[in-house]
Amino acid sequence: MSRTRIILLILCALCTIPLLATGPVSSGVGEHGWSVYRNQFGMLSLVHLPPRAGQGKAGADAEHGSVNAIRQLKSSPEALASIDNRVYMVFAPSTVNNGLIRRVSSGKTAFNPTTGTWVFESASFFDAHSSLPGAGDLRGFAAPGGELHALIKVASTWSLYRLTRTGWQLITLPDAVFDDIRLLEWNDQPLLITLIGDTTAAITRTKDNAWEPIEIRSIDTIWDAAFVLGHDTEIVTGLINDHEQLDVHVLSASSDLIVHTLDDPPMDASAMLLEDSNTLVLLARLPADRDQPSSVRVVEINLTSGRALYNGQPIPRGLLDSNILRFLLMLFFMTGSMAILLSVHPSRSLVFVLPDLYAIAPPPRRMAGMLIDLGILSSIIAPIMDVGIFELLSGNVFARPDSGWISLPILLLTGLVVSTIFESTLGATPGKLAMRTRVVSTNSGPASVLPIHRALLRNTIKWLLPPIAVLGIVEPNHRTRADLLARAVVAVRLEQPE
Repeated sequence: MSRTRIILLILCALCTIPLLATGPVSSGVGEHGWSVYRNQFGMLSLVHLPPRAGQGKAGADAEHGSVNAIRQLKSSPEALASIDNRVYMVFAPSTVNNGLIRRVSSGKTAFNPTTGTWVFESASFFDAHSSLPGAGDLRGFAAPGGELHALIKVASTWSLYRLTRTGWQLITLPDAVFDDIRLLEWNDQPLLITLIGDTTAAITRTKDNAWEPIEIRSIDTIWDAAFVLGHDTEIVTGLINDHEQLDVHVLSASSDLIVHTLDDPPMDASAMLLEDSNTLVLLARLPADRDQPSSVRVVEINLTSGRALYNGQPIPRGLLDSNILRFLLMLFFMTGSMAILLSVHPSRSLVFVLPDLYAIAPPPRRMAGMLIDLGILSSIIAPIMDVGIFELLSGNVFARPDSGWISLPILLLTGLVVSTIFESTLGATPGKLAMRTRVVSTNSGPASVLPIHRALLRNTIKWLLPPIAVLGIVEPNHRTRADLLARAVVAVRLEQPE
């Protein structure tokens, strides 16, 4: 295989960024929209939809269709809710001290005027809040009036909680046995759509902490709706009509209006309502077919005018977002590696001297030793940086939208330092010791370890310019440019004859 072809294969492998597909978890109503993406490798990303209408606010003028994958997640939350620019997440029940709890975390975005993008302030860890009870099913999660509420059903008992400074406070519900309840927002207060038998009713909480019924036209249709969102004194629903179209209804006390009809409705879509611009946003997964890989569809509708604002694939926010900057950095890195490869010629001669009782280590042993070293370092760095070991080893971490991508350069720099220390003292890294190979100077007589400056030179090229190091596999004597410059050879000791 030619050297040029190997370089192209490496470039293609590193430049591959997986396509994303979305799930049904979304934040509902707020100034900002939030959802969860899952890519074809099963990795999850928290996705941010910035405000669409400026109204004098910095950064609130995003283009329609703008979507920003902003933070990697280990597991998908059960529900999302947002207050201003902060998103709250409830995760599946976990066992703590022999009890079940639901962890509640949050993080917020801030507008960066320099790059013109929204960035996540919680770079490494989310902010933790009081946990919810883990028993039962989470049936509602919303933030009416800027107060976080959670609705949980245990057997036939319904419980409504509100987050306060001291923790989750239980709110007394009307004394009735409900078959089903939907938690929404109505005029900055929690709204419960209840079902008892065949009777649907809407009740809202008043300022004196009492519940009172209110009239909402066609309220019983919400049980068949694809999505239900409460906003001000209206409820927005999506219903499939007899022609398999999606009708977007706006329900109020006096009317039931169809503001828009989608001829090709998205399936299993996440629904969000951006309050400032009164824009309904639907995110849906488009399955892969023979011609197109799986992707995401974004639909935006202005509920005031009923006009369709966008219908297509998501648009990355900003001209130079973090992923593009990383790609440019990677391209610069690869270009520099090839320039050094073509310009550095340590020696045109293939003749060199091996120490006594040593032979050149075969490439499989060298590769095995390198993989062992990478595995050891990754198992240490991955938990510290809160990333997956396979994700780090495969390089997919470089495409993460959060600060987890930094773990890759940390891995390379750590490998450089650790390998330099081991090779200048013991003559071998843990992986090389396991494969019984050593890095020795190219000189006659007894084998000698490299001086620290030569070991540093060798490992700088090996760890920071991997394409050059990999080409040692196809060299006639299996020595890389790093070995040539450091006047070193990776060797294996021969058995001493009797």
